[in-house]
Amino acid sequence: MIRAYAADQRAKVDVLASVLEDIAENGYPVAESGVLWEEARDAHLERLAGEQPRVA
Repeated sequence: MIRAYAADQRAKVDVLASVLEDIAENGYPVAESGVLWEEARDAHLERLAGEQPRVA
């Protein structure tokens, strides 16, 4: 049970880290562009879904 919880938490942290890496690389969408945070996040997650899994 603890291992499953740890794996779940690790997966969440990996997603957060990848989003932060994307923001660091590309910056936030400009407010004037009208891109909502949720849309930017979803687009990033779609790009991640197409990538090969990475080992930390």
